[in-house]
Amino acid sequence: MSEGGPLPNQHENKGESFGPWGHRILCLLILTIILYSQNNIMNILNQIEITNNSLRIIIQFVTIIILLGLGHRLLRRN
Repeated sequence: MSEGGPLPNQHENKGESFGPWGHRILCLLILTIILYSQNNIMNILNQIEITNNSLRIIIQFVTIIILLGLGHRLLRRN
């Protein structure tokens, strides 16, 4: 077998990383924001007058997944 060249993404310059403690602190910050925003999500759903509990759970789940995805993107950049 012949050895191929380097992968295309191996030549990219990586940014400075926060290290493991910075990553842990950012994870805790993101989880804290999600926990506090869950109360805001409930208030918004009360204002919109969504009374179906199944629909409320689905909306909460989707918004929390979106927030976790955004937080994951932020952590991957550093």
